Amino acid sequence: MTQNNNPLEVAKHIVDHLYDFRDNYFIDCDNGSNTSEPLNSYKSKQIDVNNKLEEALKRLDELCVDNEWTASDRALYQLQRGRAFNISDKYVDQAFEALSRAIKLWPQLTEGWNQLGEWYRKKGDNEAALNCFESALKHEINKTSLRNASIILRQLGTTAQEKSSNLLKSVERAKQALECDVCDGISWYILGNAYLTLFFRSHTKRDESVLKACKVAYLKAYNHPLARNQTDFLFNYATVCHYEHHFQRALDCLQRAVILDPEWEEPLAKQNALIAYLKDICDVIDKKASLKARRIKLLIDSLIKDTRLKIYEKRKFAQINDLEVGTNASTDLICKVIHCINNSSAMANTYCLMDGNKECMALFVYNLSAQNGPKTGDSIVIQRPTVESHDFDIEDKNYTLKSIRVDNPLNLIINNKTISKDNI
Repeated sequence: MTQNNNPLEVAKHIVDHLYDFRDNYFIDCDNGSNTSEPLNSYKSKQIDVNNKLEEALKRLDELCVDNEWTASDRALYQLQRGRAFNISDKYVDQAFEALSRAIKLWPQLTEGWNQLGEWYRKKGDNEAALNCFESALKHEINKTSLRNASIILRQLGTTAQEKSSNLLKSVERAKQALECDVCDGISWYILGNAYLTLFFRSHTKRDESVLKACKVAYLKAYNHPLARNQTDFLFNYATVCHYEHHFQRALDCLQRAVILDPEWEEPLAKQNALIAYLKDICDVIDKKASLKARRIKLLIDSLIKDTRLKIYEKRKFAQINDLEVGTNASTDLICKVIHCINNSSAMANTYCLMDGNKECMALFVYNLSAQNGPKTGDSIVIQRPTVESHDFDIEDKNYTLKSIRVDNPLNLIINNKTISKDNI
């Protein structure tokens, strides 16, 4: 019997073609644009995939099932039926029935365990899903089981200790998946997710090396067309870009996620919040927080008095326009906080500063609660300030923004007082 007329080979080909159609649906028309025009067909993806599914099921039903098939043959046929039904984003009972039959007929069927694990994950039973993936790994080490186990582990645990332990296991499983195939973009994406979760869920000071590893993984994934067209990847990558102040790429990722999946509300909400946040910062700086001349004079007079204090006599203060992009290691900046910017999209305490020349710029302070941070009207000294320059487009308008990023609040002096380590 040749490959072309072997029903099991034909069944696998039918379902493989179905998954290829779904997974590559966006890639052929992907030209890297974030406009809606080349992506209009995405709106009909679910309809098209469902139509292909109906065709695939009809062809599977038409195959001649040999009564002399072995148990493993029947298992493989049920596996393909289960895979076909399992293509849906939601759990489908017919998928469970076929996959259960397949595993009962052939308990060592790795792909059957993986598919059943996917089914349980869609149903929300993470414990059962993990058991399926671990069962598959007992029979064969494979990237699909490993990366799915990584996803599930991040969602398990009741105590802080259990959650922390599972996060480390999640990273390890994702690394093992890449050992199976270092060129797999989805595995890089899963590893990036594991590092991202580990970074933001840290109960102590965030480890920047974890974020660096996350960025490396996401960049690997971003260069892979299949991963780049995953809306959840774009959403998570936008989070990293926002944290790193790569605002244009964050906006681009969110815009693309919105286009790819218009029904998922979170990317649109996050995009709107980030736009409002950035526009608010630029507006406050441009208008000097709408302060009146008399108020500005009082703030500047107070600032000048602070610079003459004995505690600052050995410091070299610069003005905003004197600062260069990057770390200004040989100078400090003293300013007044003229506005505190509150926005749900903010990852850092965000302020508008004004120097003695009435020039303004933004300040982002991380790892410090708003309660312990500066307030409007406070004097603030930033030691060895790290300056950033941003350029981004919003609604066909270009914005430029100059800012200072502070990751270590101990480099701040607020109202002539240093910050205690206990407040970090």
